[in-house]
Amino acid sequence: MDDLDSIRDIFFEECKENLEVLEDKLENFDSENYDEECISSIFRAVHSIKGGAAAFGINNIVDFANDFESVLSCVRSEKIHLDKGAISSLITASDCLSDIVFSSKNNEEIDIEKFSPVKAEIEQIVESYNNKKNLEFDINDFQGISFNPSLIYLDIKDFFITIYPKRELYSCGDDIRNLFSSLSKLGIFRSKIKIDKIPSIKEMEEKKSYLTWEIYLSSSEEDKIKELLEWSSDLLEFSVSNKQEQEQEQEQEQEKEKEKEKEKEKEKDTKNTKDSKSSVRVDVDRIDKLVDLMGEIITGQWMLKDALKCQDIKKTDEATKLLDALAHEMQEVVMGMRAHPVKPVFQRMSRVMREAQQATGKNINLVLIGEDTEIDRTIVEKISDPLTHIVRNAADHGIEENLERTAVGKSSDGTVTIRAFQRSGRVIIEISDDGRGMDPDYIFKKAIDKGLVDSNAELSATEKLSLIFLPGFSTAQKGSSLSGRGVGMDVVKKNISEVGGRVFFESKKGRGSVFTISLPLTLAVLDGVIFKNNGRFFIFPISNVVETIIYDKENIKKISNKISVLRYREDFIPIFDLEKFIYKQEKIIDYESIIVVENDKKEKIAIFIDGGIDQSRFVVKSVEKNYKKIKGISCVTILGDGSFAMVLDVETISGMLITEKTSNVH
Repeated sequence: MDDLDSIRDIFFEECKENLEVLEDKLENFDSENYDEECISSIFRAVHSIKGGAAAFGINNIVDFANDFESVLSCVRSEKIHLDKGAISSLITASDCLSDIVFSSKNNEEIDIEKFSPVKAEIEQIVESYNNKKNLEFDINDFQGISFNPSLIYLDIKDFFITIYPKRELYSCGDDIRNLFSSLSKLGIFRSKIKIDKIPSIKEMEEKKSYLTWEIYLSSSEEDKIKELLEWSSDLLEFSVSNKQEQEQEQEQEQEKEKEKEKEKEKEKDTKNTKDSKSSVRVDVDRIDKLVDLMGEIITGQWMLKDALKCQDIKKTDEATKLLDALAHEMQEVVMGMRAHPVKPVFQRMSRVMREAQQATGKNINLVLIGEDTEIDRTIVEKISDPLTHIVRNAADHGIEENLERTAVGKSSDGTVTIRAFQRSGRVIIEISDDGRGMDPDYIFKKAIDKGLVDSNAELSATEKLSLIFLPGFSTAQKGSSLSGRGVGMDVVKKNISEVGGRVFFESKKGRGSVFTISLPLTLAVLDGVIFKNNGRFFIFPISNVVETIIYDKENIKKISNKISVLRYREDFIPIFDLEKFIYKQEKIIDYESIIVVENDKKEKIAIFIDGGIDQSRFVVKSVEKNYKKIKGISCVTILGDGSFAMVLDVETISGMLITEKTSNVH
């Protein structure tokens, strides 16, 4: 990857952030009472996208963003007041701009024609203002005045000026605002201050200037602009370019890019999106904390070396404990750098719901709760598709038609709620609706009709509802352009499983449905309980472990050739045969204890162990990525002696026991 590619990646990362700001501000825009800062934030987001795209010669983005910016410019100058219809048009325009940016990032061909209706809408907003302005100053309104109007052509150009004041500007008692006042009289003037060069207080020099101004000036007074700037050249540094010069530079840059693209095509094929590198913006405080911790760790290392040299056991123990604590704290900081709020994905669901309402004609309210809940950045990026599928299904199949809702005493407007929160070291995302719900028996019958389950299978209501995740299952009578052809919940489950997550489905006929997605906070570190079974180490996530009890053969009952159960308090819970699972045959050894674990549904299972119980934090690696997918094993970790321990997936193991119990589900 060359320097230009790196800068291009940074540009698209900034585009993503600006689009998030744009969508957030527009979604919460109040047409009756909006403040100047809100409009400025929206304008800056669009202007930044446009400016960056211009630098790379991405004309599709520049062209669309320019029309968008024109509306916002009129709003900022209070020439236009946005009503609900105009705001709706801008929200749609924001969606279109997002699509154009995404396609440009992936070098996909853009069908610009499909955005023409939206482009026309936002152009109409400005045009309606111009028409109104022309009516207000109609020449026929001037009664009794005789004159012949003459058309004057002004050579108006767009100038882009960057100004960096020197210390001398302030030491002589001058003020940058004096220059701005003079420039603003020459045409349409806008300024923006940049503070990115301001250092920390410790590094700041008292007599040095760190501010930079970026100015846009539309004027026909080119000579006067240069005269004003040259007059102050001893007190400030500046650069001036006009639109024509920028377009020439863009054309030259485009030619260079085309040549580079031709060279790249000869050397390699186009890379997939998943192979492209991404950048992460990190809070400066976290970086400072990381640097401080590195210093403390180095100090701890010297303490440990000194203690070992003196063979002082007490000091060695103290140094080891200190390093353990520092390593744990450092791990928290590093993981925090990868943490990212789920807000961008939730915002995307607002767009999905808007499209769903247009497609179905239903009135549906989307409620978002817990947008600031943080999770590993990698996971955030991979849950968007599953959430999109669930939300579309809720709008298309879950929420009833308006008349159908009122007929059963419900509000005509349906509601879909997405809620995120942390529980037991995991992030839970719930997608619920107040629609028609689903009947477990109806699902069971459909599964039988499709040959996915035997008619003699004895399943609970929860197990019947879970049949919707079987490949090929569908209750849809016909295909829909919104939610597909009814096939896809198995893909949703697969995508969530790939990031160590689980998905559950609950529904009550006539009252609605709830999808619950359980996700790990991070894919890199795991708090777990390590134990031995037949001399080999295994790990369960700490959130799944209930307790360990002493092994007692009298409490074990065999109820079939495949199933044994453990008397546990006032209940019986199934035993998972780990030896048979690993070695494909039973091995008789002396057990010491039994570990009891439970899944997210609070369903408990028991596993025999022969020692080595301990609780710790483990750095884990993907099995599938480094070897192949193994059922029941979520990931692995390397232990201090070089051996490895497998992390068991409680949900998969529970599912295997259910399959053994029924032996009828295909």
